[in-house]
Amino acid sequence: MSRLFHGIAITTLAIMVLAFIDTSISGLLESDTLFRAMRGSSIPVSGLLDKDVEGAQTTSGFVSERYDPNTLLLVDPASHAFVMNFVEVKGRIWRGVISIPETQEPVELRFRVHGRYDQPSEEAETYSLRIFADQASYRADFRSPFMRYTGLKSWTVALVMLVVGLTMLGVSFILSGRAEVRRQALGIGSIYKLARHDEHWEVIFGLGSKHGVREGDRLLVLNASRSPVADLVAQKVRADFSIAQLTLDAKIEPGYFVARKGSAQA
Repeated sequence: MSRLFHGIAITTLAIMVLAFIDTSISGLLESDTLFRAMRGSSIPVSGLLDKDVEGAQTTSGFVSERYDPNTLLLVDPASHAFVMNFVEVKGRIWRGVISIPETQEPVELRFRVHGRYDQPSEEAETYSLRIFADQASYRADFRSPFMRYTGLKSWTVALVMLVVGLTMLGVSFILSGRAEVRRQALGIGSIYKLARHDEHWEVIFGLGSKHGVREGDRLLVLNASRSPVADLVAQKVRADFSIAQLTLDAKIEPGYFVARKGSAQA
């Protein structure tokens, strides 16, 4: 079971990495001044004014009842294709919500935002609004593969996969630990480390003095099917693990086990 959770964790973390790559690349390819919406929908938008607007907020926090950004800003040119409701203008940053009528035909529009009593300068940012008739055409316009094929923003996928992946790794670790404790109770320990030296293998395994192993004890090496393939002598014994050596021609691989002779599976 722990292998299943571990496999799920690795898969989700791989998807997370792809999502982060997607976020980075699409972030470079997509314009900050491009907005997309389907007809009949509302989307949050924001941008930067070319100069300060008198009456704008100077600090964050609760908005005064007398403060209404819609009295301070204008959209140029005006259009019947969408309705802009400004919700905040703080310094030179503006935020709003664009609403598209249900009957609006697909179109791409360009507009500027400026102070009601100012004229947009040549330095003013020009924004684009693409309006789509359906979900398919809307998703197909994105550069992000995640958005195109799943309809989910890649950073959302990355965050979800990170949480799922870490959760699965945690579950896998807990289950592996419980399985190891059960094996140790039977006199079987996992091989923690297998290091090749010039003349021998160094084997560190999960049986120690608290499991009844003493220095000089001869133990069995079990393969993944729990069948004996070699034996070794415990040279250094600690409470939770022991260290032994094997000749280089010994049949041993990562994922094998070491067992006390006479254990339940040996």
